[in-house]
Amino acid sequence: MKTNVMLRIIFLLSLVSVLFLSGCKSYLVPEPGAVALENARIDLPEEGVQNALWKGKDLEIKYSISPGGSGLVISGTQTVDDSVTMSFPAVDNLRVKMTFLDDVGRALGTADITPRYSSFNQADGPLSFKSVLVPPPGTSAFAFSYWGSFVGIPREVTESWDIHYFPFQ
Repeated sequence: MKTNVMLRIIFLLSLVSVLFLSGCKSYLVPEPGAVALENARIDLPEEGVQNALWKGKDLEIKYSISPGGSGLVISGTQTVDDSVTMSFPAVDNLRVKMTFLDDVGRALGTADITPRYSSFNQADGPLSFKSVLVPPPGTSAFAFSYWGSFVGIPREVTESWDIHYFPFQ
């Protein structure tokens, strides 16, 4: 009898954990067809290399994007604003996404371009990234989005700062 109760408790805890974690994964992924704000849309280069700087409130992305084989190569650096890192210099969690858009700004698909970092890594400088992406058919533009949580050093359990940008209606 005791074994059945324990198995049910373990099953319920596992189920709740899976549901919780699956919700986190899709936080920055807009529903297909969601429309990006006009000022967030960036046209894809038709050919050659596009070097640019995108600035959000808390994150700056200096990138180079170019056609490569059957997809796109995007690389560069992502820098968290000093207003965050002066008080909360360590990365607890960071997710950066690139959503592909059609000619009217509707979301077609989303790719992860999060830079590599280790938990509690200092984010007081640029974080490098490079991704090879295959845009969905009909892609003519893209938009960036991000979510992150930063903590102090030494880490205080109750102190953190969250940043986010999600330009979809």
